This record gives sequence, C-alpha cells and structure tokens, in this order.
Amino acid sequence: MKLLDSQQVLELHEHVLIRDGGLPGIRLGMSVDAVLSRIENNLRFEFDPDVTNAAALFAYTFAVGHIFNDANKRTGYVGALVTLEVNGIKAEKMNQSELEGLVIAAARGDMEIEEFVTSFRELVIS
Repeated sequence: MKLLDSQQVLELHEHVLIRDGGLPGIRLGMSVDAVLSRIENNLRFEFDPDVTNAAALFAYTFAVGHIFNDANKRTGYVGALVTLEVNGIKAEKMNQSELEGLVIAAARGDMEIEEFVTSFRELVIS
C-alpha cells in the first residue's frame, strides 16, 4: 500500500491553495510528519491496514488536525482521493457531496473516527 509522504502532502496542500485560494503555511508547533504518524499508528493498531481505511484516516486526520493555516478539510478530502487513486482504486463513482459532508462533519466534531471510517468505506464501496 502506498501512503503519501510529507513532501507530497505539502505539494498537494499548495496545489489546493493555488486552485481554490487560502492562507498558506503550517500552524506554529504543528507537523505534517506528526499527522502522517497518527495515520500510520491508526492503521497499525486500530484499523485494518487497507487502502480504504488509509484514505479515510487521511481525510479525517487532516480535517480534525487543523495543522495548516487554511484548507485542512480540502487537503484531507483531496488527499483521501489521491490515496485511493495511487493504490488503484477509482473514486469517480463516489458521491462527492456525501464525502464533502463527511469531512465537514468530522472537522466540526460531529463524527468520531470510527463512524467516519465506516461511512467513508460505504461511500467507496457503493
């Protein structure tokens, strides 16, 4: 399974900002590597280490982690889709508005990680 590294995440985040606008930069004291480590630890200890769970955890962790000054939800959303794609899973049939709603709910604190991962899996499978 291929996971995005910190350089790829930073490039993805920059692309999101160029495309949609927003304030660049990482919040003081925050680290992309730390967030990626949380994802890897969740895959190692809490969730089955498969591609769909990895993509879901990427979206959730960046949406709730708020490590960037702006575009955390957008970076999580796009990063999840990229994670699926680089691992050979096409997300073109995925309901994008439902995925947006999941990411927003996670960022607001309305959804715990387990519920998010389950809902994300259902979107990928349907």
